[in-house]
Amino acid sequence: MHRRLLLPSMLVLAAACASGTDTQSQPLTLEGTWTQSAHLVDATHGDDHAHFGTYAFAQANSGGYTGTGQQDGLCTAAGQHYTGPLADTTTFQLTNAVLSGREVSFQRDICTFSGSFVAGRNDRITGTATCSYTRNGVDYTFTGGWQADRVSN
Repeated sequence: MHRRLLLPSMLVLAAACASGTDTQSQPLTLEGTWTQSAHLVDATHGDDHAHFGTYAFAQANSGGYTGTGQQDGLCTAAGQHYTGPLADTTTFQLTNAVLSGREVSFQRDICTFSGSFVAGRNDRITGTATCSYTRNGVDYTFTGGWQADRVSN
């Protein structure tokens, strides 16, 4: 009787273990749609910016990647909220996107992003971002942490 229950139990256990996504065995690529977020600070002026949005990357003929992004966010200076270029919801181009091993880098008009795929995963990137622009005659440079999670290929 115990032998008859052992085989079905092992099959159920094997199916349960196999049902998860094995991101380690899948190749690394930037292709697909990603959700992204960042928390950036301008240390000189004390401005703070948090944003969230999406990126969509496709393989380029050159071997790198191209894409578009869109984001929204909240900028704060001296306790007051404002809408700056980092919180502009207009679609922007992603350029110079390169994947080298696990390392990733790309740019948008006012920002440079660098990071790496999280160990053992092909669907999460973490790193740093630097964004620079001039607003009302004042130069700003925001730096901080950034992350992206793939939502589709």
